[in-house]
This record gives sequence, structure tokens and C-alpha cells, in this order.
Amino acid sequence: MVGAPDPQSPRDAAYVRQLEARAAELGLGSNVRWSGYHSDPGPYFAHFDVLALPSVDNGDGVPMVALEAAQWGVPVVAARAGGIPEVVRDGVNGLLVPPGDEEALATALERVLGDPAFRARLVAGARTSLDHRFSPETFRSTIRGIVCGLLSDPCGVAREEEIEARV
Repeated sequence: MVGAPDPQSPRDAAYVRQLEARAAELGLGSNVRWSGYHSDPGPYFAHFDVLALPSVDNGDGVPMVALEAAQWGVPVVAARAGGIPEVVRDGVNGLLVPPGDEEALATALERVLGDPAFRARLVAGARTSLDHRFSPETFRSTIRGIVCGLLSDPCGVAREEEIEARV
């Protein structure tokens, strides 16, 4: 488990405690590593066989973790929710399951992990499936455009450089 709860969020902290307790109940304590926060989690993806993303909030945008997994060639098994289907293409770079369907999630994970040829096909798809819409440059450009649009003055060269330095 890579990441840490928001220190200002009691809900996040309670969720992590719940995950830790459940792992202990299932006897998985020695099989789960709680690595905490890392400013660059990228290298962890090199050790993943698959990324499980069981989001149930249809208000989610495109989760950054799905983009990071694709950059590292990691197939994603995810809920068909929010912006996830924009990144995870079912059968190409991962599998999509109905939100909240634990059985479907488990079945999809077993399929990816139990079929090396299928997993290899998803890995290849993950490495080639990202397009320019999801690049860091596109995100910066989009954010810059939104910020400029919210300013009362149009973005001039000096202001755009100032925004670029902050993004």
C-alpha cells in the first residue's frame, strides 16, 4: 500500500485503520507492506502485477494512479466509475467492473493474475494506451488556461510565465 491518509482527515485515518485491521484479520499482515507517503511513487509500479482501483464514487475524475500505472505498463482492474473508463479500456489495458461489485472485482483480479498471456497483453496495452490528453504537459496547459480564464485580466506573457512557475 503506497500512500498515506491526509493528516487533516479523520475519515482517511479511520479508513487506513480499517484496512490494516482487515489485513490482520485475513492473516495477510506479513504480505502487505504499508510504505506510507512517497513524493515519487513511480518506482513502486515496477513491482506491481496489477493495480486494483475499486472506486465507487461516480464523481471521481480521472485518478492519477490509473495514469501512473499505465505509464509503468501496469494493467488496471477498476470500477467503471467517474473518469476511469477514459483511461482504462476494458480488455486493452485493464478490466472494468461495476462499482461496488466485490465479486466482479475479485474475478477480474483472478483473471489477470491467473493468466500470464492475458496479463502480458494488458501490459503491452497499458504501455501504448495513453494519449496526449493525459500527459503532464496537457494537464499543466489546461490548468493554466483555467486560471487565466478566471483572472479579470487576460494572461499576458509575464502573467503566463508567473502561472507556469507556480504550476
